[in-house]
Amino acid sequence: MTGVEQLRTDVLVAGAGPAGCAAALQCSRLGLQVVLADAAGRAGGLVAEARMVENIPLLEGPLPGRELATRLRNTMTGWSLSPIPAGITRISRKKNLFHSRADGSTVISMAVILATGTVPVEYSLAGDHPPLLRSFVDLPDELHGLALAVIGGGEAAFDYALHAAELGADVEMLVRSDSPRACGKLPAETVKHPNVRISYDTVPVAALTSTGGITLEVDSPSGRLTREYAAVLAAVGRESRLPEVPGRFAQLYPCSVETTLPGLYLAGDAALGGLGQAGSAMGQGLTASEKAFGFIMEGKQWD
Repeated sequence: MTGVEQLRTDVLVAGAGPAGCAAALQCSRLGLQVVLADAAGRAGGLVAEARMVENIPLLEGPLPGRELATRLRNTMTGWSLSPIPAGITRISRKKNLFHSRADGSTVISMAVILATGTVPVEYSLAGDHPPLLRSFVDLPDELHGLALAVIGGGEAAFDYALHAAELGADVEMLVRSDSPRACGKLPAETVKHPNVRISYDTVPVAALTSTGGITLEVDSPSGRLTREYAAVLAAVGRESRLPEVPGRFAQLYPCSVETTLPGLYLAGDAALGGLGQAGSAMGQGLTASEKAFGFIMEGKQWD
């Protein structure tokens, strides 16, 4: 959007993960003008990090997240809905129209669908140490033989650990509780992988730079221990990544796409506040687009 002062459209969809792509595509099908904006400038979102997506019935079988992201990009290109590279930072309301700031420019729209996903919650350790990784895509391209610590016991942590192990990394999961928070098939598969060790009741308390990469000090059932890794990936939770919006616009119902601000909708992880499922995110995107269409058709016109 560099050099564009104002861009007018019926609907702004912010975020091009599964929820945002579904919302933009459905809005277009309904005859609305759509601007799809994404800070990364490409469709896919966090689904690209997923080891495998296997709970969308229309898929012919389990599909790597990167492949699903590629399919999303191809679909959006076919609909001429490739996202513009712009992160929405602030939204205001003027005379029944939304003014959304993005990279120094403004998108003016009658409705906004926020599918901006999530960001990792703040996490730090005492000590002088290399950066702690927060995303699977931050790992090196070559993982064979890499000594990797994954901090966390939720679904994302287990997914990261199993994904890295299948790519050849030597993984140790550090889980603060005595059992996983993730449930179902994923923990069972992770436990069986020969390249994954799981240390329960283990809490990192400090980190230091070492010749091999990074040394963690951990409190464990055996007391205070030090362990060395080439990299540390923290998967300890995520929170909604939302632009600044004046006034209160809290969700009316848990996981609802609607907000207390007419014409503003949430979809996907932005609504859930954590890592959801691609299929449910797409469903929320479709629902949000229907709500936006109905809102516009109620008679909202350009001033």
